[in-house]
Amino acid sequence: MKKEIEKRTYDCGGIQEGRFDKNTGKLIEGKATYPDGDIAEGSFDKDTGRLIEGKVTSPDGVVEEGTRDKDTGQLIEGKIIFSDGQIEEGTRDKDTGTLIEGKVTFASGAVKFVNNLAEAA
Repeated sequence: MKKEIEKRTYDCGGIQEGRFDKNTGKLIEGKATYPDGDIAEGSFDKDTGRLIEGKVTSPDGVVEEGTRDKDTGQLIEGKIIFSDGQIEEGTRDKDTGTLIEGKVTFASGAVKFVNNLAEAA
């Protein structure tokens, strides 16, 4: 049985395309385009509707890829590619989004390793 793809357009300007949970009505897999121009693609939580695994592309060129906390919506594991070319990869704090373990590759090519796990505990 093939899952049906559906497209929903909202008065606020948002558009969701993909598969929706039959009980909650929330997008669970697909693409959401928000009024501010952000585009989220991937798997969404059936209860909160938040992206939990996938990619968010912002109009300013920032791309966030990875796993997000279903309650806070923060990226918790993955990478952020900034419009200037800087890349942050690793584990982030679920409340603040701060990189706590991983590496930062600057646009110049310089690399900085980050390990703030003790501070985050």
